[in-house]
Amino acid sequence: MGVYPIDGQSTNTAYKIDGTRLAQAYDIGKNPLISTKQRFNVMTYNVQWFTGINSQVSMQQKILSNNNPDIIGLQELTQNGIIPSVGKTVLSEYTTILSNHNNYLGISSRLPLYDTVVTDFVNQDPYDMSQLNETRAYIKTYFDFNGKRICFINSHLCLTTSYIYLQMKELFDIAEEEEYVIITADFNTSFQLFSSLRYINTYKQFVDAGYNLVNNSPTSGITKTYSDSATATSLSQFISNTDSIIVSGNIDIEHTNFDTTKLQYLNGDSIDHIAVAATLLI
Repeated sequence: MGVYPIDGQSTNTAYKIDGTRLAQAYDIGKNPLISTKQRFNVMTYNVQWFTGINSQVSMQQKILSNNNPDIIGLQELTQNGIIPSVGKTVLSEYTTILSNHNNYLGISSRLPLYDTVVTDFVNQDPYDMSQLNETRAYIKTYFDFNGKRICFINSHLCLTTSYIYLQMKELFDIAEEEEYVIITADFNTSFQLFSSLRYINTYKQFVDAGYNLVNNSPTSGITKTYSDSATATSLSQFISNTDSIIVSGNIDIEHTNFDTTKLQYLNGDSIDHIAVAATLLI
């Protein structure tokens, strides 16, 4: 139910007869008519070990400054479980939770995280085990924001398509157990059409259940966020989409940013994932 002034336009602001603004208004069912949600910034970013790109500290600091994330899901930050010195410099003001599973972590700048667990996926890609000597897993943790208990999940999925589908289904089942959830990951997946098997088996299950997607959804504007090309100069040259942020339907996406900062620092280097960020309303 909305509040409507005399001209019929919907508004989230209500006023008393004397013209002073009401802090809150309620409908007959005692539901608030003025949104009480607050802004929250989240980012997902496969940094590819901070290698291969010049001016690492300046670049990464600019990405953080551009997006001011409250919490970040990072992938491929570490080498052998150790954060490179440039990573420690850039993330010096952040609290970190590190997982040795494929070297990724969740980071919070100001929010206490609790009940953190790192869990292997039930479905493991045999290629990972035989060629990469690693398992795939996810970090699940919690934080409190605006009176809500938020579940934050960060992961890095496998490379084989059929196992990506299975791991995405595992993430979906985990998310369905939570009231408020944010999922960041290197999903290692892409799609060109909403009728494609990649879309149907990865993101469609979330969309059908009412989740909101920062990328790879009918309302998003970017479907290409990854490239191995050393000559990429714009987003339009990225060749395979991967990264997104998935949030439960009770969390609104106010703004998204596909950060192109890496393109300014290439200097002949190849490029991996770019940062994907969103301002959420919780």
